[in-house]
Parts: sequence; C-alpha cells; structure tokens
Amino acid sequence: MAGISDVLSKNGYQLLLANTNNDIAEELKYLNLFKDRQVDGILFIATILTARHKKLLKACQVPVVILGQHLDGYSCVYHDDYHAAEQITELLLEHGKVPGFIGVTTKDEAAGLNRKKGFEAAVRAKKLDCPPERKLYKLYLEGKALELLSLFCQEAAGKQGD
Repeated sequence: MAGISDVLSKNGYQLLLANTNNDIAEELKYLNLFKDRQVDGILFIATILTARHKKLLKACQVPVVILGQHLDGYSCVYHDDYHAAEQITELLLEHGKVPGFIGVTTKDEAAGLNRKKGFEAAVRAKKLDCPPERKLYKLYLEGKALELLSLFCQEAAGKQGD
C-alpha cells in the first residue's frame, strides 16, 4: 500500500483505506459506501466477485480498478495465476514425485480455481497423480498457510506409515 499511497500523494490525492479481512459482507459494505461518496476512484481488491459485487460495481459513478481478479468491462491488474502455479509445480516436480496441493476455495477464480488448474496441468504433464487426500482447500489461507502446511505434512507422513 505504501507505493500506491506515495503515488497518490504526489499527484494530489488522499488514500482512504478499508481493510475487510477477506469478509465478503464487509467488502460489499465498503463498496456501497465508496460508490456514493466524494471519492475520485476506487482500487478494489475483492476476495470473491459475487453477483452482489458486480451489481455494486456497475452502480459506481467513479472509476474502479480491480486488483487481483479479472472482470470483463473493468480495468484490472492481476497475475497469471494459472501459469504461475503450473510453472512452480513443474519446478517442484523436478525433485519430488509426490505432489500435494494447499489452496483456497475455487470460488475465488484467480487464487483458487486458476492456481488449482495450473497445478493439475503440471501434475498431468508429469503423468503423476494427486489424490484427494493430498489436496487441502480452505476458504482463506492468510495467516494460516504455515499451520496448514504443517498439518498437511503430518497427515501425509502418517498415511505413508500405514
């Protein structure tokens, strides 16, 4: 946020920040608040773009830039999550032959669905399998990724000993 804030400040704008902690209801509340207020634009980072998000975005009277997701008809800045997941999985599979996946809900098209598809493409290309017991999905990973990875590794180790 520091980089965005610096650029806005240098150009005569002030930053209003609303942290929603990946809470969809909070995202909708703030989006509704900002769409009708005296702001020059909205930089919007959504957890999941629901029908309600899309309705509120359409009602916005100010420019909106969506960060981290792609939505047709809007300016968006996002990563190529599919190819990033595919390439990192390819690199990992150069040294390992037992793939596992920890991801967020596939309702999140970018961080969930596209990363899952990229991972699966790399696993298929190596003619390997990743059964459901080596896949773990959570709604959000923020702050819990290390804990989930540890749990995942413990479960995998326990199953190998069976």
